[in-house]
Amino acid sequence: MCSPGEFGHLIPFLLICLISIYLLVIGLIKLAVFTLLINIVGNLYPIILQRHHRMRIEKIRKRQKNKTLV
Repeated sequence: MCSPGEFGHLIPFLLICLISIYLLVIGLIKLAVFTLLINIVGNLYPIILQRHHRMRIEKIRKRQKNKTLV
């Protein structure tokens, strides 16, 4: 399940990957690699961070919920 923040990075990530593939096909290899690297840092990394933080927040919420029940 994607949060809005993840979805906001996922669509551009996929589109820019397609552009990188197109650049490879037309022979602009250095530009394609540079575009892909920037895409990974700018879009894929934030998706991974958001998922990781969401899992950590869920654990904290569960602990807090269990404390209030006891």
